[in-house]
Amino acid sequence: MKNKLITLFLVFVQLIYLLSCQQNKIKQPVKTMRDEKFAGKLGVIHIIPLGKVRKQLIEDVIDGLQSFYHQEIILENPVLLTEDLLAPSKTRYNANAILNKFNSTKNILIITEKDIVTFKDIKQAEKFYNAPVKGITKEWGIFGLGLRPGNVCVISAFAKRLGKNATTKVLRERLQKVAIHEIGHNKGLDHCTKNAKCLMHAADGKISQVDHEKMFFCDNCRKIIGI
Repeated sequence: MKNKLITLFLVFVQLIYLLSCQQNKIKQPVKTMRDEKFAGKLGVIHIIPLGKVRKQLIEDVIDGLQSFYHQEIILENPVLLTEDLLAPSKTRYNANAILNKFNSTKNILIITEKDIVTFKDIKQAEKFYNAPVKGITKEWGIFGLGLRPGNVCVISAFAKRLGKNATTKVLRERLQKVAIHEIGHNKGLDHCTKNAKCLMHAADGKISQVDHEKMFFCDNCRKIIGI
């Protein structure tokens, strides 16, 4: 009788252990998938934190991308901020250098809390976009940048730019909008001129435009990207 009780106790302990492991597995946001009709169309998205990035910000980006694109999201290990990524001012980071360094055949979204800037001059911008560009300064602070088309983009949650006058909820929405926008560029979408509330509309560095946009692509952009 005693041996049977011991056996039952050990089985009970093993059962509790297995259930605990399963619960821990479910709670981890590292790799998840939503079974929607558009799932798999755009491919797996790998998120790489650049430097120290708050866990909540990363989870907000994952939630936003999953809800919008319905893709598998894989959170990769953080990578260090290095001097080769600094802009000429040495106080901010060059988004173009980040894209070049992490360019890959995988779909990659880089997230950082550091301030990022784009082109040193108009010629570099025109070479990048392969089109005439106006209004670019030597160091232009931005919310994000993505290759169009391509497989890598970078977004910044820099407090004095994306986080300006933002509550936790507002910052979450802004971050998700910028992430969705840059992935849209990766998939070939240009800045939208059809609807000012479309997430692909150009922000032109204005946080008010980001706030004005709704969490959707207009019919024209949806048709182009195929969702």
